[in-house]
Amino acid sequence: MTGPVPGSVANVLTQARHIWAGAVLEPQPAEKYRSAHIAALRAAAAVLALKARPASVGSRRPTSAWVLLDRLAPELSEWSAYFSDSAQRRAAIEAGSVSVVSERDADDLLRAAGEFIAIVERMAGVLSLGVAS
Repeated sequence: MTGPVPGSVANVLTQARHIWAGAVLEPQPAEKYRSAHIAALRAAAAVLALKARPASVGSRRPTSAWVLLDRLAPELSEWSAYFSDSAQRRAAIEAGSVSVVSERDADDLLRAAGEFIAIVERMAGVLSLGVAS
């Protein structure tokens, strides 16, 4: 991206970094996993804000951020597939099933979320603060 980063994009990326940093310190695997996934969602929201086109008039059905990311930023399709797959576990955690993820699962998602945030920061032209582990 060229030119200044829109304030909304910078704000969402700041939120992503903040949530991710909290996940790093989280001792419970389920909460670490949930927070890492939400941090990745914030980064996806930043990409969508950068690449979104005006909506066409007609029926609007809710669409997953990961589906939209895949459409608007096909270069990130592996990431959207990865995080789309992890969304079901995050939903299970939010419904109270904390045993659906192991510590390894949480650490893997945390690492992936950090890498994804750093990629999105580079796409947006935001100086990365070393989020990826």
